Amino acid sequence: TTLFRSVDFIQQNCQITQSKPAPFLEIGCGTGAISIALLAAWSGSTCTAIDINPAAVELTSHNTSRIGLATRLQTEVSDIQSFSSSIKFQAVVSNPPYIPSQTVDQLEPEVRDYEDRKALDGGPDGMDIIRAILQRASDLTVEGADVFLEVDPSHPPMIQEWIHRHPNSKLKFIAAKQDLGGFMRFCHLKHQS
Repeated sequence: TTLFRSVDFIQQNCQITQSKPAPFLEIGCGTGAISIALLAAWSGSTCTAIDINPAAVELTSHNTSRIGLATRLQTEVSDIQSFSSSIKFQAVVSNPPYIPSQTVDQLEPEVRDYEDRKALDGGPDGMDIIRAILQRASDLTVEGADVFLEVDPSHPPMIQEWIHRHPNSKLKFIAAKQDLGGFMRFCHLKHQS
């Protein structure tokens, strides 16, 4: 599934490892599945997970407690624009809302009818939250930190163009990876000086 492909991509490319634990940030935690998978893989690491939906933050906390990882997770109801932290993160991971507004209603009924629209709708081009993450990433991370995004297949070149137009973002586009369907769905960026 996309979740496992995303977590696998992160684990293969991130500086955080089992032997090099560090703090990471998940933006748009939803159920907490990504945070939980990474906390389980990286014992000793800690995670701050944020979401604008209080129910999602509560669900992430509940699921993390059930798995026995709650002592290594901090959750907060916040959007990326207003989020602040005294911690500088070694990685940022996010499966943000990335579906262009005009195509949300064309999604499969099991997605469209049961998911919170705010968790799907990324604005006119699907890049609204992604741009906000790109704008904040270097402020929230240490130099050399990894940034991983799950995106729409149209987004990797748009992200590259955004980074090119915003050199002060201190971000470098490293790679895009295909999902199981062959679509470029995962992006890896780095915070560089």
